[in-house]
Amino acid sequence: MSKPAQFFLTGILALVCVTTPAVRAQSASHPSEAGNDWPFYGRDAGGMRYSPLTQINRQNVATLKVAWTFHVGDISDGTGGKKRSGLEPTPILVDGTLYLTSGFNRVFALDPETGKQRWVYDPMIELAGNYGDGLINRGVAAWLDLARAQGKPCRRRIFEATLDARRIAWTARRASHAGTSVTADKSVYARSHVTSLRNIT
Repeated sequence: MSKPAQFFLTGILALVCVTTPAVRAQSASHPSEAGNDWPFYGRDAGGMRYSPLTQINRQNVATLKVAWTFHVGDISDGTGGKKRSGLEPTPILVDGTLYLTSGFNRVFALDPETGKQRWVYDPMIELAGNYGDGLINRGVAAWLDLARAQGKPCRRRIFEATLDARRIAWTARRASHAGTSVTADKSVYARSHVTSLRNIT
């Protein structure tokens, strides 16, 4: 099934070139299968930050316009017993969904073409906690089990490390699990596991 080609992101602004039509390409679950995904902080495991996409180039970059913006809404100026917040995630793009986090550690899944929110998960951290640098989260990580076939449970997992020392994992599924799942566009991301990272030696 074809999906929209993805565009380079600056922060959480999605930009499109008005001089060229939208390009649609086959999406893939692994960066070696297609060039649309940005599944790591630096696109690949080596952090090369190189994109093979060619829709935006030297000739048309000056004509880019803002296609959409997304506001996480989680802001703290450091008053009221809370730490200051910052928005510092690197969004990742896997399997046609854009993932990013807020300083309050909420995880957002967006449609990369429109910016529409597909789902959000709130780990309910203590906003007045002593977190050193304040309320900051650098984003989620994606992991792909190539030994599992397409559509199988746990093939793709999304991880977040929270400020209060928890690791939360989601796995893509096709069935609903009451109380633990969030439905988005015919697919379900079920919260599969929460691990405390405290007192690990």
